[in-house]
Amino acid sequence: MEARDKTLEIALRNLDHRLGQMNEFRNALRDQSMTFLTKAEYNTFKENLEADIRSLRESRAMLEGKADQKQVTTAVIISIIGLAVAVISLAHELI
Repeated sequence: MEARDKTLEIALRNLDHRLGQMNEFRNALRDQSMTFLTKAEYNTFKENLEADIRSLRESRAMLEGKADQKQVTTAVIISIIGLAVAVISLAHELI
């Protein structure tokens, strides 16, 4: 009888210990799941990111269609030289 009670007591202690470890494992899983991103949060983040990318693509397309300052300056200088040559030619024809 005494041996049975002792064995039962040891088995209960082992079971309590095992259940305690399982509770710790469950708590760890619960803590881990609290740090996960929800689907709604992910979708919101994804939509914002896609909108930013779309905006950057549109901005890049607009910039590619525009002349930069160097090109504008070069065109102005060539135009001034062309006008100067035209004025000199007209003046030479009149003389």
